[in-house]
Amino acid sequence: MKSKFSGFIRFFKKNKLAIILISLAVVMSVLSVCGVLFIIERMTGNTESFVSDTASEGEKIIFNYGSPDNPISVDVLSDVDTNTLNNDNFTDIDGLKYYIENGEKKSTIGIDVSEFQGYIDWQSVSEAGVEFAMIRSGFRGYTQGGLFEDSNVYDNLVGATENGIEVGLYFFSQATTEQEAREEALNVLDIAKEYNITYPIAFDWERNDEQDSRTKDITPAEVTLFADAFCSEIEKNGYESMIYYNEYYGYMLYDLSKLSDYGMWYVEYDELPDFYYAFDMWQYTESGSIPGIDGTVDINLYFKK
Repeated sequence: MKSKFSGFIRFFKKNKLAIILISLAVVMSVLSVCGVLFIIERMTGNTESFVSDTASEGEKIIFNYGSPDNPISVDVLSDVDTNTLNNDNFTDIDGLKYYIENGEKKSTIGIDVSEFQGYIDWQSVSEAGVEFAMIRSGFRGYTQGGLFEDSNVYDNLVGATENGIEVGLYFFSQATTEQEAREEALNVLDIAKEYNITYPIAFDWERNDEQDSRTKDITPAEVTLFADAFCSEIEKNGYESMIYYNEYYGYMLYDLSKLSDYGMWYVEYDELPDFYYAFDMWQYTESGSIPGIDGTVDINLYFKK
């Protein structure tokens, strides 16, 4: 054994450089394989949100938004209801999505519209299978903060209801104070009282990052207060309220633990929804095609309770 070991030492000293180079080549090969596997994973779309549990960090939600190479980690809110929808229950029928559980349809199909859709042939929309419409009642300006009615709100409310389509309303908010959010709610309620509103009234706050925007520096805590102010005013007047948000807003902007009394309207343009927390309505496309509407339209699923 001693002579063999001594021979190995002499071989190593003589060939040390070659052995080091071979070892480096092996290591680089392994890293290359891992890199290829990582790229394949990204290319196949495996970038969904998931929950990890580590002893050092606690339970986390990891999600990608904007760039798959920059995952974002947030703490799980233990006091917020989680998403219990089974993605196997989603199905496409005649170009529209439905949620069907044990052979029973558990969703209604709807659209959301504003003056941007122009004239709408509501009879054709109804005949196409649309069951509800979320209609924009108005909006607040992003620079000076004035309140404006949607120019088509009344035509849309009348046209939809006369053709058997149930209606809800939404307001495009640029509120910068709780008082402004309540003012927006009262503005919607003034319209709602004249019609049979059977679907929710939604708060749609979206940050505008233009230099002269009033909302560009609003904090998550402030937006959460605005949503609560708007929705509490709506609920106080006997209507169901709802908050509109995407994945980033749901995880990073709103404190959902403080908004659990209100409905949630989640937007994600994908074949299946991927959001950790529970939601009541899903806007699944912004490029839908519905007879009676020129151009594209947002399409939504509302999940029956």
